Amino acid sequence: MTFAPDDFAGRPCVAGLNQMGHAVAGSAIVSVAPLPVAMLAICAWEVWQFKRRGATAADLKLDVAYWLAGAIGWHLAIAYGHVTGLPVYAPLCVLGLFVIEYARVAKWKN
Repeated sequence: MTFAPDDFAGRPCVAGLNQMGHAVAGSAIVSVAPLPVAMLAICAWEVWQFKRRGATAADLKLDVAYWLAGAIGWHLAIAYGHVTGLPVYAPLCVLGLFVIEYARVAKWKN
């Protein structure tokens, strides 16, 4: 996996999983950082992808929308007390499961 920009043309399942990943990652960032910091980091990452890695303007806009949907939604769930205590970190656990499975299948080597 290169994390290179991709429009996933003809691969709707992968496209959906990619954008779901953006939302979960946005939630994970907010579980450990304030919303403004998360938003700045998200926008900086996507602008870097756009300027340096060949992402399209449409990709930039869609990715930011999904990242921020996750970040803002999770922030509001925490802020309004719907999620408290250790469950605040649930999105980090989901990302951790992704990393474990990716490493298992890809057989990463140091």
